[in-house]
Amino acid sequence: MHILNKDFKKDSKVYDNQEYLTEEFIIWNGSYGVRDFVTISHTKNDTNTNTIYAWLDEPYEMVGPFNLDELYQNGQITFAACTVMTKTRWEKDKYFLYEESMIQQRKAQEKFNEQIHQHNKKRRQYHNNLEQDSEKKHRELLCLPINGVLEISQIKIAYRKIVKKVHPDVGGNAELFIQITHARDALLGQ
Repeated sequence: MHILNKDFKKDSKVYDNQEYLTEEFIIWNGSYGVRDFVTISHTKNDTNTNTIYAWLDEPYEMVGPFNLDELYQNGQITFAACTVMTKTRWEKDKYFLYEESMIQQRKAQEKFNEQIHQHNKKRRQYHNNLEQDSEKKHRELLCLPINGVLEISQIKIAYRKIVKKVHPDVGGNAELFIQITHARDALLGQ
């Protein structure tokens, strides 16, 4: 493992060889429990601050710039979604990282399950309200009491009474006849 310090950075052979460009690092996403290997694609030397900035190779080229010295000194650099680390640091922390990842995933699954539960609860409530509104409309169409238990015979009698007036064969409205028939079927549970 390379330790880059100010004296090491000034060594022109290091910049010519750029040995650290071939070294593999670990990239870890704890949210998903995913580990991958990555190399550095390119570096840039900031002579004002005497710092080497690095960017990762594909498919993680969006990670960077980061301080290469900091990566070697701390063994890791943490970004929003991932952590880049040396293999030594990975070997030291991997069991803890896997355990933390499992805890994060379990919490995310519990949160997701709760969101699904709340969504389904709202959906059931919405459909119950629709059914209550629909039943009220069906009762109104058949001129039945809005509340209370209806007998099957009560529904059928109300239907026959109204159909005599609205049936298309007796000069009634075909659309209203369909609505009344649908109301009867819905109230009878057909």
